[in-house]
Amino acid sequence: MPFVTPHLFWPGPDYPAGLVFAPAKSLIIGVMVGASNSISNLSATLGRLGNAFQRVQGSTAPLATGQRINRAADDPSGLISSENLAAVLEALEAEAYTLRRVDTIASTADGYLSAASDLLVVNAGLEVQLSNTAGLAPGEAEALRNQFAANQQAVTRITNSAAFNGVKLFNGTYSLQVGGGRLELPNLASSVPTQQALATLRGEIGAFQKNIVSSRLQVVEQTIQSTAQTRSMIRDTDYAQQTAELLRNQTLAQASTAAAGIAMQQASLGSLLDITA
Repeated sequence: MPFVTPHLFWPGPDYPAGLVFAPAKSLIIGVMVGASNSISNLSATLGRLGNAFQRVQGSTAPLATGQRINRAADDPSGLISSENLAAVLEALEAEAYTLRRVDTIASTADGYLSAASDLLVVNAGLEVQLSNTAGLAPGEAEALRNQFAANQQAVTRITNSAAFNGVKLFNGTYSLQVGGGRLELPNLASSVPTQQALATLRGEIGAFQKNIVSSRLQVVEQTIQSTAQTRSMIRDTDYAQQTAELLRNQTLAQASTAAAGIAMQQASLGSLLDITA
């Protein structure tokens, strides 16, 4: 279709038919360019909208699970550190369990020895009474001897039956052991021990509990606490920070949604003008 050079006046009724006024053609080209730009703008806006919703989803997951790292891609180096600390915690928890168990066994052994020692203390008093029978009726002395014998038998029963979880404690085969510490428990089944021997053994068990078991358990429990806190800082969700991040991403998503709506309207109008032209 032929074109004419634009004039400074509008064509009159006698303007040649079939000719397109040059300014009109420029208007058509401008409309087409504007439509293309609107579509490009819509594509970019929709891309930003998709990214905004992905960020919202990423902010929601840590709040739902309570963990900042839910998959390796969230923080690869943090995940490695977290898993290594988890292995350390598992070993520490196992050691703490062993220490508590040994401490319980030691307390059980001490309880048996305490009961036997109390009977031997009573027998020590009975021996004094029996060594001086002056003023005692014949029946009283016999009663004291019977009580003495019964106490001795009770001590034998206690030392022979002393056990933890079905395992005999004082048959000469059991030892308290944890880490580098070890305490052999003697065989008390062959004869009735003296009150002094039981007192000495109780002191050894108490020293083992205090100096080896309890001291090590305190260190392990403190290490567990600090290790767990460190792992929590790496892996767990900071709810205040994550909530603020979620609100920020939701605001951006809302703004992107509004911008996408405007871009869609512009693209639709541009396409309509393009078709009309």
